[in-house]
Amino acid sequence: MAELLCYVSKKELGASAQVRNFIEFYRELNIFGDDISWNDSTWDITKTHPIPGRNNSRYLAWYKMPKTKGLSSKEPMSKPFGDFARAWICYLQNATQRKCFDMEMITLRILEKALLDRSPDGEVRIERVDMAVLDHCVEVIREHYSITTHYDRSSSVAKLSRELEQIGLVTNPTHWCNPIPPKQDPYCLETDDAIVANRNKKLPTESAFVALLEIFAKRDELTLRDQIITSMAILLVSAPQRGSENANVWAECGVWRELPGNEPEFCLRWFPVKGGSPQIKPIPKTWAPATEEALRRLRQYSEKARIMARWYEKHPDKIYLPPGYDHFRDKKWLTSAETQDLLGLTSSGLSKLYQRCNDNDAKQKSKIPNEIVLRRESDPEHRYPSANRYYFKDIERYILCLIPTNFPVITPFQKMRYSDSLSIFPTGLAEDKRKYQCRVMFSRFDATALYDALGSASKMVHLNLFARHGYFDEKGNPLYIAPHSFRHMLTTMAQEAGSSQYVQTQWRGSKSLVQTEAYNHMTSDEKMKRCNMVPEEGTICLDVDNKHIQIIAETEIAKFHERGFQLHANEFGICAHEIIQAPCPRYKDCINCTEQICVVGDEEKTRRIELIVQHAEQCLSNALQDKEDDIEEADLWVEQQRRTIENGTTLLEVLHNKDIPPGTYVKRTRLDQHEPFLEAASARAELTGTKEDWNIIKWITPLSLPKEGRPEKETNGG
Repeated sequence: MAELLCYVSKKELGASAQVRNFIEFYRELNIFGDDISWNDSTWDITKTHPIPGRNNSRYLAWYKMPKTKGLSSKEPMSKPFGDFARAWICYLQNATQRKCFDMEMITLRILEKALLDRSPDGEVRIERVDMAVLDHCVEVIREHYSITTHYDRSSSVAKLSRELEQIGLVTNPTHWCNPIPPKQDPYCLETDDAIVANRNKKLPTESAFVALLEIFAKRDELTLRDQIITSMAILLVSAPQRGSENANVWAECGVWRELPGNEPEFCLRWFPVKGGSPQIKPIPKTWAPATEEALRRLRQYSEKARIMARWYEKHPDKIYLPPGYDHFRDKKWLTSAETQDLLGLTSSGLSKLYQRCNDNDAKQKSKIPNEIVLRRESDPEHRYPSANRYYFKDIERYILCLIPTNFPVITPFQKMRYSDSLSIFPTGLAEDKRKYQCRVMFSRFDATALYDALGSASKMVHLNLFARHGYFDEKGNPLYIAPHSFRHMLTTMAQEAGSSQYVQTQWRGSKSLVQTEAYNHMTSDEKMKRCNMVPEEGTICLDVDNKHIQIIAETEIAKFHERGFQLHANEFGICAHEIIQAPCPRYKDCINCTEQICVVGDEEKTRRIELIVQHAEQCLSNALQDKEDDIEEADLWVEQQRRTIENGTTLLEVLHNKDIPPGTYVKRTRLDQHEPFLEAASARAELTGTKEDWNIIKWITPLSLPKEGRPEKETNGG
């Protein structure tokens, strides 16, 4: 087992000595790898912290806050604060294993600026942080950042100050709190007009969506790059996914799932990137053919790349040569034409490659190892004296250095290899700048290319997919779609169809129900209509309350999960009783239970309720005969059967009501059973009137039951 190292503060030392020990401890650990030099102004953390779905490089830049708002700075952090900043980021990585440090880097720059402004001798030392410095941080935030970020920036400063005090790195503990009030929740107190405006902003336009489908259908007219882009976009439309997840797809992600009593449905095997659980995402039946076609195209164009990846898994020290090029391995020199054909380069591209491999400055910019040198000489067999030939071993060494550093595993949490990925292609195939594709090396699809092609980046007009195919809006501007808008669109469609928040959360691959609020774009009238309510009156439009049965909104179903209940299916619908915590007191009496939830349109379970009612009618006739015969406790059995027939009949009337849309949840609301705990809690709440006791009633009362007797104003008195 690896040894776990963490910094332990020594309380007997002063703050300055603590800071020196803290810096030295993390300077020796090499948290971000041995390739990182401590005193460098930028740290390349691409290997240890890659961006999911992208090939971009990642850096930690130890620069000061820029003097002018909106500009970047290249001035290194002052000593010794720069050493502390490096040690602090290493400390956070060692303690929390986080992936992003953007907010922490901004906080450190704010703190350095405040310390410099408040320093009497010009030295910036972290142990000098006090109340005046922290108050000045707020002034720096208000001066250099937009008002929407003030609260978050100041909260980050407060968090940093608390951690500095806990470790003992400051001389004067302050217990400083954020003085900036939190920003208003954007999802609260919104008008319907604001909701519609936000929905139009987040969802794709109809013209752009139709244009995307038309371009996807023009397969013979599309370049290979456009076919890859449109196929990736179709996968985003198939189920609510993220763009970075789309760049980490298994080659065999499409599966057919057979469910008992239903037709087979097409699904995608998916891995969320933000902590969600791996899942099988069902695809709508009408959309399945388009999804299958998109997967077929991607498999076809990525097949050569997967063959290369399998070769390099077995032969990491030999270049892959496609069929028909095996004789190159026995040659010492390759002509310019052969080299261009193998690497997929033009003559000018090959010349630029030669310059990069033989120029030390160009090597550093291109990240080519110093030992790579590309040798060439005049080709004696060519008819033109200026023709060149290239040394094959040098070409092989150059290609082998292009193998990804994390090869052969592309994503550790999925345990997916490059050879199993649907999102790797021969280098140059999915790139707009390359004219030809490389025959000996593959590259991973970059999610940034999808954003640029769909027009999310307004400055990349020449990359816009719609502009290249002649699709413009009324003002003459190219159409565009943000890939994340498909996720909003599908979630909104699920909301309109009546899906619960819990189901939406699972479908999107999110970790929490709270995240669903960001995708909620329904107005108040639309929410009421979904719950079968009349917006003008605010009441349920179906007369089912008289039958002591109430329609439950999907949001109420989600509240069961928020409260910790685990709904489970039974033979009549869904049971809301927490079996794990307490045994069911009404076992085999589900029809008379207020914790039983039934679903309109479920023919199989409705038929079972009909059988229960028929069986109860037969038992009732037998019980009446037993009562005439003066059999002991026969009257109790008669009452039980009559209750079952009454409750079952009224429930069936609602389940067979054609005015209620299929998929609606209903449950009984009449509480005609003995509930000793509920009665005792109600009596206590009425006696004390405290908020705590009424909260107990709220937690134990079935969600659909009216909470009668609750006072209009709650008091905190005992």
